[in-house]
Amino acid sequence: MAKKSHKPHLRLVDDTGIVPVAAAKLQPLTMTHCPTHLDKRHKAAWKSVLERAIPGTLSSADAEVVTAYVVASIMHADATATLAREGMTYTTPNGLARVNPAIRVQMDATSAMLRAASALGFTPKSRKNIRVSNDLMDVADRDGGFGQFAEH
Repeated sequence: MAKKSHKPHLRLVDDTGIVPVAAAKLQPLTMTHCPTHLDKRHKAAWKSVLERAIPGTLSSADAEVVTAYVVASIMHADATATLAREGMTYTTPNGLARVNPAIRVQMDATSAMLRAASALGFTPKSRKNIRVSNDLMDVADRDGGFGQFAEH
Protein backbone atom coordinates (compact mmCIF):
# COMPACT_ATOMS: atom_id res chain seq x y z
CA MET A 1 0.00 0.00 0.00
CA ALA A 2 1.47 3.34 -1.06
CA LYS A 3 1.96 5.99 1.56
CA LYS A 4 0.17 9.25 1.04
CA SER A 5 2.74 11.97 0.48
CA HIS A 6 2.40 15.33 2.13
CA LYS A 7 3.16 18.59 0.41
CA PRO A 8 6.22 20.25 1.88
CA HIS A 9 5.62 23.46 3.80
CA LEU A 10 7.81 26.32 2.65
CA ARG A 11 9.76 27.96 5.44
CA LEU A 12 11.94 31.01 5.82
CA VAL A 13 15.04 30.80 7.95
CA ASP A 14 16.21 33.87 9.80
CA ASP A 15 18.21 34.77 12.91
CA THR A 16 15.39 33.69 15.19
CA GLY A 17 14.93 30.23 13.68
CA ILE A 18 12.52 28.74 11.21
CA VAL A 19 9.34 30.68 10.50
CA PRO A 20 6.50 29.44 8.26
CA VAL A 21 6.25 31.51 5.08
CA ALA A 22 2.60 32.32 5.78
CA ALA A 23 3.63 33.92 9.06
CA ALA A 24 6.53 35.84 7.54
CA LYS A 25 5.97 39.56 7.25
CA LEU A 26 6.85 40.62 3.74
CA GLN A 27 7.55 44.30 3.33
CA PRO A 28 7.01 46.41 0.21
CA LEU A 29 10.16 46.49 -1.88
CA THR A 30 12.06 49.76 -1.40
CA MET A 31 15.53 51.11 -2.08
CA THR A 32 16.60 49.82 1.33
CA HIS A 33 16.48 46.31 -0.19
CA CYS A 34 18.86 47.30 -3.02
CA PRO A 35 22.17 45.42 -2.70
CA THR A 36 24.93 47.71 -1.48
CA HIS A 37 27.50 46.32 -3.93
CA LEU A 38 25.67 47.80 -6.93
CA ASP A 39 27.05 50.97 -8.51
CA LYS A 40 25.17 54.22 -9.19
CA ARG A 41 23.86 53.10 -12.60
CA HIS A 42 22.44 49.91 -11.15
CA LYS A 43 20.89 51.72 -8.19
CA ALA A 44 19.26 54.23 -10.54
CA ALA A 45 17.85 51.33 -12.55
CA TRP A 46 16.60 49.72 -9.31
CA LYS A 47 14.78 52.94 -8.45
CA SER A 48 13.28 53.05 -11.95
CA VAL A 49 11.97 49.49 -11.54
CA LEU A 50 10.30 50.43 -8.25
CA GLU A 51 8.70 53.49 -9.83
CA ARG A 52 7.33 51.47 -12.78
CA ALA A 53 6.01 48.55 -10.73
CA ILE A 54 2.32 48.34 -10.00
CA PRO A 55 1.92 49.35 -6.32
CA GLY A 56 1.43 46.35 -4.05
CA THR A 57 3.03 43.82 -6.39
CA LEU A 58 6.67 43.77 -5.29
CA SER A 59 7.77 42.65 -1.85
CA SER A 60 11.10 42.22 -0.11
CA ALA A 61 11.10 38.62 -1.42
CA ASP A 62 11.46 40.01 -4.98
CA ALA A 63 14.77 41.81 -4.38
CA GLU A 64 16.90 39.16 -6.14
CA VAL A 65 14.64 39.14 -9.21
CA VAL A 66 14.79 42.94 -9.42
CA THR A 67 18.58 42.75 -9.10
CA ALA A 68 18.76 40.16 -11.90
CA TYR A 69 16.60 42.39 -14.12
CA VAL A 70 18.70 45.47 -13.36
CA VAL A 71 22.05 43.72 -13.95
CA ALA A 72 20.77 42.28 -17.24
CA SER A 73 19.42 45.66 -18.38
CA ILE A 74 22.74 47.42 -17.70
CA MET A 75 24.62 44.59 -19.42
CA HIS A 76 22.28 44.93 -22.41
CA ALA A 77 22.85 48.68 -22.56
CA ASP A 78 26.63 48.25 -22.40
CA ALA A 79 26.63 45.58 -25.13
CA THR A 80 24.39 47.75 -27.31
CA ALA A 81 26.76 50.71 -26.89
CA THR A 82 29.74 48.47 -27.74
CA LEU A 83 28.03 47.27 -30.92
CA ALA A 84 27.16 50.83 -31.93
CA ARG A 85 30.78 51.86 -31.43
CA GLU A 86 32.58 48.81 -32.85
CA GLY A 87 30.08 47.33 -35.29
CA MET A 88 28.63 43.83 -35.61
CA THR A 89 31.82 42.29 -36.95
CA TYR A 90 35.56 42.70 -36.66
CA THR A 91 38.50 41.54 -38.74
CA THR A 92 41.09 39.19 -37.27
CA PRO A 93 44.83 39.71 -37.89
CA ASN A 94 44.51 36.96 -40.55
CA GLY A 95 41.90 39.01 -42.41
CA LEU A 96 38.90 36.89 -41.41
CA ALA A 97 35.61 38.52 -40.50
CA ARG A 98 34.25 37.50 -37.10
CA VAL A 99 31.06 38.31 -35.23
CA ASN A 100 31.53 40.76 -32.38
CA PRO A 101 31.23 38.87 -29.02
CA ALA A 102 29.05 41.72 -27.75
CA ILE A 103 26.21 40.30 -29.86
CA ARG A 104 26.13 37.19 -27.67
CA VAL A 105 26.26 39.31 -24.51
CA GLN A 106 23.38 41.42 -25.82
CA MET A 107 21.29 38.35 -26.71
CA ASP A 108 21.91 36.68 -23.33
CA ALA A 109 21.06 39.91 -21.49
CA THR A 110 17.86 40.24 -23.53
CA SER A 111 16.80 36.72 -22.54
CA ALA A 112 17.57 37.35 -18.87
CA MET A 113 15.70 40.66 -18.94
CA LEU A 114 12.62 39.09 -20.49
CA ARG A 115 12.55 36.24 -17.93
CA ALA A 116 12.91 38.65 -15.02
CA ALA A 117 10.42 41.11 -16.54
CA SER A 118 7.87 38.33 -16.81
CA ALA A 119 8.45 37.30 -13.18
CA LEU A 120 8.01 40.93 -12.07
CA GLY A 121 4.80 41.48 -14.05
CA PHE A 122 6.39 43.87 -16.56
CA THR A 123 5.13 42.10 -19.71
CA PRO A 124 1.58 42.33 -21.07
CA LYS A 125 1.00 38.59 -20.56
CA SER A 126 2.35 38.52 -17.00
CA ARG A 127 0.46 41.70 -16.06
CA LYS A 128 -2.82 39.85 -16.61
CA ASN A 129 -1.95 37.52 -13.72
CA ILE A 130 -0.94 40.22 -11.22
CA ARG A 131 -2.55 40.11 -7.82
CA VAL A 132 -1.98 43.11 -5.59
CA SER A 133 -1.25 42.22 -1.98
CA ASN A 134 -3.54 44.10 0.37
CA ASP A 135 -1.00 43.53 3.15
CA LEU A 136 1.69 45.29 1.13
CA MET A 137 -0.70 48.10 0.23
CA ASP A 138 -1.56 48.57 3.93
CA VAL A 139 2.14 48.80 4.86
CA ALA A 140 2.77 51.19 1.96
CA ASP A 141 -0.11 53.42 3.02
CA ARG A 142 1.09 53.43 6.64
CA ASP A 143 4.73 54.09 5.70
CA GLY A 144 4.08 56.87 3.21
CA GLY A 145 3.53 54.97 -0.03
CA PHE A 146 5.67 53.29 -2.61
CA GLY A 147 7.03 56.56 -3.95
CA GLN A 148 9.27 57.08 -0.93
CA PHE A 149 12.81 55.94 -1.70
CA ALA A 150 15.57 55.97 0.86
CA GLU A 151 19.06 56.15 -0.59
CA HIS A 152 21.88 54.20 1.02
